[in-house]
Amino acid sequence: MYRLYQYEMHNRYLPISAPRFYSTFSFMLLRMVQGYRVIGQCRLNECIGYAVYTLICFFCILGTTYNCFAEDMHDKIISFEERMDLLHIQDKDGTVRTIATTKAWEERKTEIFANVEKVFGPFPDSLKKCDLDVKYIEENDCGGYTRYKISFCPEPGDLAFAWLLVPKNHDCKLPAAVALHPTHEAGKDDSVGLTRRLNRNYGQELADRGYVVIAPDYWNFGECKKSPYDLGYKSQCMRGIWDHMRAVDLLATLDYVDSDRIAAIGHSLGGHNALFLAMYDPRIKVTVTSCGFSSFYRQKEYCPESLRGHAQDRYAPLCDTIYHCDPTRLPFDYNEILALIAPRTILINAPLKDDNFDPQGARECTESARKVYELYGRPDGLLLLQPNDLHDFPPEIRKTVYDMLDREFKNF
Repeated sequence: MYRLYQYEMHNRYLPISAPRFYSTFSFMLLRMVQGYRVIGQCRLNECIGYAVYTLICFFCILGTTYNCFAEDMHDKIISFEERMDLLHIQDKDGTVRTIATTKAWEERKTEIFANVEKVFGPFPDSLKKCDLDVKYIEENDCGGYTRYKISFCPEPGDLAFAWLLVPKNHDCKLPAAVALHPTHEAGKDDSVGLTRRLNRNYGQELADRGYVVIAPDYWNFGECKKSPYDLGYKSQCMRGIWDHMRAVDLLATLDYVDSDRIAAIGHSLGGHNALFLAMYDPRIKVTVTSCGFSSFYRQKEYCPESLRGHAQDRYAPLCDTIYHCDPTRLPFDYNEILALIAPRTILINAPLKDDNFDPQGARECTESARKVYELYGRPDGLLLLQPNDLHDFPPEIRKTVYDMLDREFKNF
């Protein structure tokens, strides 16, 4: 399909396929003819008017044609095998590069981030950073910890809400976690146990184990209602990354938090949001992702609805409007996201009966990224757990994850 970025709606570029391109082309020719008629009626400098108007229309049509065709000229169809081989990269001229050192991989990371931002939109610049202006709205005694409802400013003109869970009687700096909720209308309430949903209260459980926990809302859940597109983002994914990084900023301001021991944890929606946060924020030392990903290739076969779900407004609409949810054209996949986090630890729960994310794709992404972890001498930095379970975060898996999290943070 030939595509033209003709106009922008809610700050998202919308594509125009070949039929619409020709319609646009015809429309511009019609306008040119109409222009002749209007200018002809003026009878003043008629010849010059015709010439100028013709030139303007010619260059507009030329620009339209170039934008339409140039995009596809640079599109590269990438096979599943190519995508999973992170250590061999084919350049546009056909040259194959081998990634054999961590230095070479660090250079490659820049390209992958650029590809991610083709879909998520650009990472915000420093102008979006403002004073957090933290306000404590509510306080609840929960036995071993205190639960505070707070608000903070992630950027000028926006307000975020979160639960902050603080263990009592701490006489030293504590590890912390960003608990990112799954898909549920209650948002942040779900991950701290307030919805009483089974196996979703991981934020509450970490607070019981002595972690300081912040659990923010994601857009259109809980109290987060302001559209990311009104704030200038190309996707909610990128807005979520920024908001969650600001939550880490908030944790770092607390004198009872050890900033060298911060984790991100989430299930489903929260599972991939934890990866997105860790991908951009090196302060996340351990990432726990439950039922959060598979490869786009496997998703297309296994659960097409889930793949198309990535193009919802609450994720990244450009997945569809530019790349048509086609894994061979999408400029990145989850194995690359995992590899961007290397060499930091990732704990993965990918149940064998997950009806949302293909467990085979999760395994393949993990093994692909492990090659990069091996470059850093940390092949065990990726732990994949695949229980015989559904799209869930069962108690025995959570206990294994928490125990490993404790051991990881003892090394810091």
